[in-house]
Amino acid sequence: MTSPATPVPGEPPNAPGDATDGRDTSSPPPPAPRALPTAYVAPRNELEAQLAQLWESVLAVVPIGMDDDFFDLGGESLHAFALISRVQRDHGVTLSPRDLFACASVGAMAVAIGERRQQR
Repeated sequence: MTSPATPVPGEPPNAPGDATDGRDTSSPPPPAPRALPTAYVAPRNELEAQLAQLWESVLAVVPIGMDDDFFDLGGESLHAFALISRVQRDHGVTLSPRDLFACASVGAMAVAIGERRQQR
């Protein structure tokens, strides 16, 4: 009997990424480059910079401009809930999925968060 790490004659050795090759496969892949036809718009203030970083983390796309659309960047329902949760945790503002449809860019979300903070 052989262990899973022992090569068997006539079978190829473990391929990179196999569970037995000793590498850590738990880390996420590197972020994808931004692939939109629109021009990149840099953050204009600290809140926009923080939100852009949060979006980049959730969507695994870099860089994300202030006018880039969440859904054009590959955002879907699981990303939306992760983003909404992190906005609440990091900025103390509760957003709904409907809010994300209404403010689907970092710039628009920053405005919505600023308005909600003023309402307090």
